[in-house]
Amino acid sequence: MVTLQGKGLVQMSVPLNRAGSYGRGSGESFYDPSVRNRFRPGFDASCHYTFLQTVATDGFMSAVRDLRKERAQEVNLEASVVREYIEALYFLAGSKFPGFHCDDVGFKRGFISYPLVGVKGSHPELPKWPVVHVVKDSDKQKFPNAIKFGEYLDDLNGDKAYKFLKKRQAPQNYHKKLVDAVHDGHINPFVMQHRVWIVDGETLRNALDFLGQFSFTDSYSAALEFHECSDVD
Repeated sequence: MVTLQGKGLVQMSVPLNRAGSYGRGSGESFYDPSVRNRFRPGFDASCHYTFLQTVATDGFMSAVRDLRKERAQEVNLEASVVREYIEALYFLAGSKFPGFHCDDVGFKRGFISYPLVGVKGSHPELPKWPVVHVVKDSDKQKFPNAIKFGEYLDDLNGDKAYKFLKKRQAPQNYHKKLVDAVHDGHINPFVMQHRVWIVDGETLRNALDFLGQFSFTDSYSAALEFHECSDVD
């Protein structure tokens, strides 16, 4: 069943015939993909949305590489560093961001963010890969939230973000050296790319509803039977 709910995204439900009824690892599941789930909470087709991309600055990359020399065995270092500063970005925006890799983020004070590249593990140049930020504005003339977003980026090396990140680091202090270097060196972690896309909510809703697939999984695991075999002459 497909339903269109007010100004939000289309919702769909499918009756499951045998969910979990055929033993371990078997059954059916139906769910929204991660892209649609990121936009659904708080989506309003009457608003406008500004799409931006940021990448790490050269100064930030230098600080990350210095930390990597000390933390050679930390598998997800680069990804976790980016996540920390995205958390700080949303702290500055005054929202409680539930997690950079959380599928159900939703709009908090008008912002959502997600990596352009889905990552499992890490890569030395990962912070240079684009992060997409989507800014929701009800004012279609002045776009105040989109303008504020740039201010939040500039404040990531300031005292407020520094105090927030220091508190998050305690007591392990995994990234403390990096956080100190960014603050003390007045390093801007991220820079905004030139490419920007501004789209009205109706167009974005149609794009998501037509291009964002739902997912259905039907798995079946047969029970294994073992029989004793006797030697044959």
